[in-house]
Amino acid sequence: MKHSSQQHEPLRSQLIRLQTELGLSLVVADRNELQIVEYAGRRTTRLGAFLRAGSAALGSVNRDGTQVAFALCPEPGFSSPTPFRTECPGGSVYLGVARVDGTRFRKYPSLTSPYGLCWSPDSSKLALSVSGCNDPSHAAEGLQIFDLQAEDTQMLVPDLDAHITEQCWSPDGKQIVYSVTNPGVAKIRIYDLVRKVSGDLAGHATGTYPSWSPDGQWIGLLEEENPESRAEMIYYLVRQRGGIVKILARGGIYDGPLIWSPDSRFVAYVGSHPGSDERRLWVRRLEDGAEDWFATLSETDIASFQWVQNPDLLKR
Repeated sequence: MKHSSQQHEPLRSQLIRLQTELGLSLVVADRNELQIVEYAGRRTTRLGAFLRAGSAALGSVNRDGTQVAFALCPEPGFSSPTPFRTECPGGSVYLGVARVDGTRFRKYPSLTSPYGLCWSPDSSKLALSVSGCNDPSHAAEGLQIFDLQAEDTQMLVPDLDAHITEQCWSPDGKQIVYSVTNPGVAKIRIYDLVRKVSGDLAGHATGTYPSWSPDGQWIGLLEEENPESRAEMIYYLVRQRGGIVKILARGGIYDGPLIWSPDSRFVAYVGSHPGSDERRLWVRRLEDGAEDWFATLSETDIASFQWVQNPDLLKR
């Protein structure tokens, strides 16, 4: 991606320019459709449906913005979907995958109640948690990898308290960062896919919502300063090697992971800053700390925004 030669270009102007020139956009897969953030208008707009029959929830878009994976209810009528409970008149909720335009739709009924969907860098695999399987040939409950070509699973952590975000993979595809909730503490761990072992994140082993920067240098995470009050929360950046810790934002009510742009120059997140009740989508430019908001969200709006760089999305 080109770096701006304008050292003090306003963040909003920069993102409008990068969206026009390169297709750098924030998108969200919600209610069977893909939505895109219009930086100029500070709002989300509909791009089109990726699912035409049934109901989708918890959608995750791959890095080039061409495919979406989601929890699929085969009948319309999802009511208040959550990771652990859904009101689906069609029975079990299971994994679905499609192109963002709705073509090449595939469903995987053997993987039930999927959540925490995370695409591998080459889009050939999904890391996900499932709370059940209808097919004994697949892995049981827990955090696992699903190979989309072989249609086979590999168990990583046999524990439903292990959680990932949409940016769980290291850039080389050899490691996965996740959190695991034990009584009283949430720990950040890294699973090595080559050695097939897990270890704590060096330098800062507690927190939630870990996300790996595409340049491989940082892992973002969220932690409560005071577990008694959600109003005291901190976003950290932690060096994957060396354990250096930076505080990115603190004191607000934040919802979900730090979301890294493809070149790791920007992070987006959802939340309200201290003294405000407005739940908004924020973007921070890391090189100078410039920050601005780009959408106001209701309490029921999904917070799983993702960066993609795909000029074709703007032509839909």
